[in-house]
Amino acid sequence: MKISLLKRIRILYIFTSLILIILLISWLTTFQWWEKLSNTVLAPVPEQQRHTSTEIYFLKVHKCGSETVSTVLTWFALRNHLSIGVPRAPETRMGWPFSFVPRHMMKLADGVDPNSNPVDVIYVHTVYNATTVDTVMTPGYKKVAIIREPSSHIESYMDHLCEYVSTCLAIKKRGGDPLDEYLVNPDGFYIMGNKLFPLRNPIMFDFGFQFAKEADISLMYEALLSINRDFDLVMIMDRFDESMILLKRLMGWTVNDIIYMHINNRNKTNSRTLTANQTDQLKTINKADFMLYDFFRDNFNGLIKAYGVDNMEADVAEFRKLREQVVGGCTPRGLEDEFNLNDLSDRCKVLQQWNPTLIRFIQQGKYNNSGRAHVLKANH
Repeated sequence: MKISLLKRIRILYIFTSLILIILLISWLTTFQWWEKLSNTVLAPVPEQQRHTSTEIYFLKVHKCGSETVSTVLTWFALRNHLSIGVPRAPETRMGWPFSFVPRHMMKLADGVDPNSNPVDVIYVHTVYNATTVDTVMTPGYKKVAIIREPSSHIESYMDHLCEYVSTCLAIKKRGGDPLDEYLVNPDGFYIMGNKLFPLRNPIMFDFGFQFAKEADISLMYEALLSINRDFDLVMIMDRFDESMILLKRLMGWTVNDIIYMHINNRNKTNSRTLTANQTDQLKTINKADFMLYDFFRDNFNGLIKAYGVDNMEADVAEFRKLREQVVGGCTPRGLEDEFNLNDLSDRCKVLQQWNPTLIRFIQQGKYNNSGRAHVLKANH
């Protein structure tokens, strides 16, 4: 009896030891990943390396203030006679929600492959694909994206989703709350209603990553490292003016180049703040989005520190003063007002336009790129 008891104790001891070893290895692996991420901060651009850049790929992440940034990039591209990559008519998204490939883009005037005649600027909705983006962009281009705090993002995203998706509309029709139902049963929701794309981590989705609900956390860390390697700047919507200053610095632009007007803003009375309990639920559902935001928020703070907190405050104040002067002199215009993209004397004509309107003008061949090597024409 005593021998049997000793054997049981030994077996229990060995089993417990193995469990502890496995947990320790798991913890060390996670710690090494996080330490690697924590030490990977975007380095500030040395003074001697700064130069004016015109070529830019902007990942237009949904519901992150990206519409406003896109109008700024449109104005910059038009004013500098740059070639603009836009979707094939009548689309206003470049292949989204599918991963971007060159055939999603409107053909060039001479019909050659984009590999031999790249474009200077892309700022429409795409699902990021590093390989294919490189094939259509002018060499030396910068990659920029913008993200947002995930709980406020999903609240806005869900409101946007309910404008298009029948499942969401049906919930509202019967008096339900789509966001509440999403938090309880996220598996019943899909991006744009397409069952190929479950509605999980929608910010990461635009960066080209999809994660199953049981995905290993190490895969999410790998994705963060990949994004950090690829992108020159990840802006934060919650700190928009500072983000615009960092964009100006990265590109070597002037403060006049980043003047913006708010586009596609929601009525604040239609928005709400998630409760602490709802946010905790969301962190379980969209873990990768929260990891993404936390990492690049810390990265952003590092960039501000490198820039100089006092310098940033002074530059933001100057920027806001100039922006107020410019915007204050703009006459309100309807989204569908006629305007000539070749007449660039009034930036207000561009800055007040909804991005799909600008895209359609380019698709219709109303943007004259004469004199540039890269000339875009509509497919007629």
